[in-house]
Amino acid sequence: GLNMQPIRRLKRTWGKVQMEKFQQLEQYINVSKNFATYSPTLKVAMEEAEKYGWKTDKIVIPFTSIVLQDVYFIKTHSKDYTTAGGINLKLLIVFFCIALMLASFACEPPASIGEKEKHRSLQKSLNTSSS
Repeated sequence: GLNMQPIRRLKRTWGKVQMEKFQQLEQYINVSKNFATYSPTLKVAMEEAEKYGWKTDKIVIPFTSIVLQDVYFIKTHSKDYTTAGGINLKLLIVFFCIALMLASFACEPPASIGEKEKHRSLQKSLNTSSS
């Protein structure tokens, strides 16, 4: 997730990152073997937080993209609509990508002509779809 375009373009933010810690985090969230390193690490962190009544100086944040990956897997192996006429989730991924890119522009304004054009295009598509 951190190597996605909306995140990679945040140059000022990346300038503040301690690369040693970043590399350690990359090891935790390695996608090989379906996040085989991350899942047990999160489990241990949750158990320790529970053990200390959540009164620690550290926080535990589940990795959202793993949850989204699971949702995507369920969706791709399910019908488009529920028998009760439920929501079609095919557009969820498209919406997520647009929202993530717009959020990155909210953190740091577009720096290049290409980014400015992309930002205008995303805003226009958002305004068009909401009318």
